[in-house]
Amino acid sequence: MVLIRALTYHVPPSKEMNVEDALKQLIADSEKFRKLENFSKVEIWTKRAVFPKLIFKTEELPKVSTRIEDVLVDTGIDYAVIPLGKHDPTEVADLLAASLSGTSKIFYNLKAGDLNEDPSGFDLVPMAKLIKRIYEKAGPEACTRFAIAYGGPPETPYFPASMSVRRGISACLRYAGSLHDKLLSSNDSSLDEMLLSIFYPVAQDIRLASLDQGFEFIGIDASLSPWMEESAARIIELLSKASFGGPGTLNSIHKLNVSISNLSKHFSTTGFNEVMLPLAEDNRLKELGSLGSLSAMDLVSMISVSVAGLDMVILPSSVEDRELAELFRDAMVLAFRKGKPIGIRVILADASPYEWVNLGRFPKAPVIPLAKASSGN
Repeated sequence: MVLIRALTYHVPPSKEMNVEDALKQLIADSEKFRKLENFSKVEIWTKRAVFPKLIFKTEELPKVSTRIEDVLVDTGIDYAVIPLGKHDPTEVADLLAASLSGTSKIFYNLKAGDLNEDPSGFDLVPMAKLIKRIYEKAGPEACTRFAIAYGGPPETPYFPASMSVRRGISACLRYAGSLHDKLLSSNDSSLDEMLLSIFYPVAQDIRLASLDQGFEFIGIDASLSPWMEESAARIIELLSKASFGGPGTLNSIHKLNVSISNLSKHFSTTGFNEVMLPLAEDNRLKELGSLGSLSAMDLVSMISVSVAGLDMVILPSSVEDRELAELFRDAMVLAFRKGKPIGIRVILADASPYEWVNLGRFPKAPVIPLAKASSGN
C-alpha cells in the first residue's frame, strides 16, 4: 500500500521575516491546505509545515517553538521544522535542548557549512557536544527531532534537514512495501516502470489539487524511505541477491537512485531523491544492527551512493566528543566529494552496543557501535 508520507506546506520567505509574519501566512493558507486532503485519492499519513529562516533573538527560541506548536494544533498540522541556519553550537545548545524538551511537534536543523566548504577544516567538537546536551537535557526522543545540515538544507518534505525557499506544496510517499511487492511479482516491468506506476498518479493528484487551491506545486521528493516492515534494506537485498552490506549493496543502491532520478522526467521533483537508510525506521536495518552486522561507519560509507547514510542512528552516550565529531566529518567529506547536501541525525542512549532502547514515539531500536571491532592482531 502506498501512503502520502508527508503532505507539506512551505511558508513563503520574505526579507527579514519574523515569527508572527510567518505564522500569519501559515494561518491564512491553512484552510486551503486542509482542502488538499479532499482531493487526494491516497491516504495522507502526516501534514507538515516548513519554515524559512526566521528572524528572532536566539534566546527566544523556546518561546518561539511553543508559539509555533500552538498554531500547529490550531491549524491541524502535525509537524513543523525550524531551520536555524549557522550558529555557534555552544550558544544554542541549552536553548535548543529546552525547546525540544518543551515541544513534541517541532523539528530543527543547524547548518554546519555549505557544499563549497571543505569540512576537513571544520571544528565539529562543539556540534558533538550539542548532541550530547540535547540527550542529557531532553532525552533520546528529542535527538530524533534535530539534524545537522551540511549543504542546503534542501527544499524537501523530509525532516529535519529542510528549509522553505518559496510558497507551495511538496510531498513524499511511503512506498517501500509496494515496491518490494512489485519486485517479488517477477513481472517484466523495469525498475523505472515500477516506480513510475507508483508515483505518477499521486504526483498528478497533488499537482492538480495544489493548483486548484492557488499553490505552486513544488514537487515530490521521491526518496525511498522505509518505515519498519516496509524496509528499504530488504529491497536492496532483493536487487543484490545478497545480505545488506554484502557485495552488490552499493550497486543496488546506485541502480535505485538512477531510477528515482529518472522520475524527474515525468513530474516535478524536489529535495533529496535518493535511497534513505534511517536505522531506527527500518526493521531489517535494526535486525542487522542488533546482530553486530552494522556500524555507524558502515552507514557513513554508503553516503557515497545514498543521501541519508547517517540517519536515526543510535550510539552509546559514552561516545567521546572527538569520535562523534570525526564521524560527522567523515559523513560531510563524502557529501562534499559527492556534491549533494545531507542531514545527520544521531541519537544517544544510555546503553551499550546491541542493546535495544525506547525512542518514545518510535518503536524500540538497537544501539550500534561507531565501528566494527578490528579483527587484526
